[in-house]
Amino acid sequence: MLEKSFVRLKKIFPDIVLDTCVYTKDILLTHLAECYCLIVPSLSEVSPNIVFDALSVGTPVIVTEDCGLKDRIGDIVLWVNPKNEQTVYDAMSSLMNSTVYDSYVSRIYGFSYSHTSRDIAQEFISIF
Repeated sequence: MLEKSFVRLKKIFPDIVLDTCVYTKDILLTHLAECYCLIVPSLSEVSPNIVFDALSVGTPVIVTEDCGLKDRIGDIVLWVNPKNEQTVYDAMSSLMNSTVYDSYVSRIYGFSYSHTSRDIAQEFISIF
């Protein structure tokens, strides 16, 4: 779905590039800080730490709605249905609007989230 959406969007914005390379953590963080946005539309991403890496450097993110982070990061990212090409395209397309893009960057810089070891312990206690 990502590749199909990207091909469609490239017809409108011919200079965009889809980077699907694999990087070491250090190089990845550099790329995340320099890239326009991160897209994580995978079906199997349970807790994508890369989303937090991108947010930590102020990079807007598009991520699958079933990744388990929705209640934690809410409206600071764009959510997509990874089985629906149109939702992926719409999210990518919306970030091409500078006003929308700037809005997400502002949301990122206004975001604060803490999940302490105490919080995690309490979650385990609740489950068991």
